[in-house]
Amino acid sequence: MPNDKQKRLKIQQGVISVASVAMIVFVLTWLINTAVTGRKNGLNIDFTKEEKKSGSSISRKTESKPAEESKADTESKTNTVKYSSDSSEPENADKPYEGAAMKDDFSDACFIGDSRTVGLEMNSDKAKADFYASQGLNISTALTDAVVTLDNGNMGTVIDGASQKPYKRIFIMFGINELGWPYPENFVSQYVELVNAVKEAQPEADIYIESVLPVSYKAAETNEVFTNEHIDNFNDYVKQVAEQTGTNYLDINSYFKDDSGSLPEDAAADGIHFVRDYCLEWIDILAYLVPQDPAAAADIAAKQSEAEANAASDETYDDGTADEAEGEYGFLDPDGYVPEEEDDGVVDGNGNVDYGDGQQDVYTDDEYDYSYDNNDGYVDDGI
Repeated sequence: MPNDKQKRLKIQQGVISVASVAMIVFVLTWLINTAVTGRKNGLNIDFTKEEKKSGSSISRKTESKPAEESKADTESKTNTVKYSSDSSEPENADKPYEGAAMKDDFSDACFIGDSRTVGLEMNSDKAKADFYASQGLNISTALTDAVVTLDNGNMGTVIDGASQKPYKRIFIMFGINELGWPYPENFVSQYVELVNAVKEAQPEADIYIESVLPVSYKAAETNEVFTNEHIDNFNDYVKQVAEQTGTNYLDINSYFKDDSGSLPEDAAADGIHFVRDYCLEWIDILAYLVPQDPAAAADIAAKQSEAEANAASDETYDDGTADEAEGEYGFLDPDGYVPEEEDDGVVDGNGNVDYGDGQQDVYTDDEYDYSYDNNDGYVDDGI
């Protein structure tokens, strides 16, 4: 009997020992887990907080100071338009401009530039805007080459295009095709000449000169001059143009740079010309930086309709002479048609002038140096 009791005691002692060991293991595991993870009673401790305070934020402030000084220096010289990093829309803080173009049809605007602007026209979905741009165009050929189709079907320069009707906003971008020019001062002087020509054609418009957009590493495969270092240097010359012409400089280059200071690889198949998604972002940025004024846009729309109506009524013959209604003008003088109220007569198909009193005077070729050619009007004998 005593032996049975001893056996039961040994078994009980063994169970208690195992339970104690298990409890000790559990407690040790919990303590280790708490120490390692920092979690106790639901508290989440960030052990890197002090490190972030003492390191990263100071680094960002130190790096941001020169940028602010540079910005102040730039804006003291010319009107640079650039958005503030403080956004009232925290859910879209990285891109506060996103979607801005949805509220802007750019009907009061025209765009002047090279192949990059052509790409913007093709991909921005702004049918009411006018684009006067051509592949390979630069600020020298823009003044002389007839590369755009005018409203009358003829070809003309970008200045001819921008002169056809009034605009409120005019966006200009050149520079990518001029990166290899040996004398940047020629770029500045000719760009100034181009901008002044636009100002003369559109004295009431606000003119915005866009910075040259960045490129990706693929661009150098086309030409070694296509580097972001060259572009950044060239944008200093673009700023000079804005300063000398009293126009607005749009710093859109910085919007498209990645952490390495280059255009993201997916932005352009050739490293230069933007794909559709990036063109839509480009137009968003412009709408954000220079929002459309509804009242001004309505006024421009009315003026444009009037200009288009006048252009439509000013049709021409195949020989280039003005198409005027029969009887609207009287006899020709050496300078052109004379309104009928000036001679109180109407030319008929026989070369006679009817004064409305039943009398007709026949004018001879000797008196007026003109001969009658057809029922449409008189032609000069060569004098």
